[in-house]
Amino acid sequence: MSDSEMAERIGEISAEAVRKLRFRTRGPSIRVAARIEAVTAGAVRAVDLEPVKRPVRAAEVSA
Repeated sequence: MSDSEMAERIGEISAEAVRKLRFRTRGPSIRVAARIEAVTAGAVRAVDLEPVKRPVRAAEVSA
């Protein structure tokens, strides 16, 4: 299913927002997470959509 199709099924979310969720650069609201679980019949759960935190580099810490 395309990001546009998923956005349409979820409702109140753009294809770009779906793309960010898919690549886990952002997490969903509670409402969107519930809709995704419903649309996917539980195949994708809210916990599966938690954003991935990038590791902090030593140079960023000391700056």
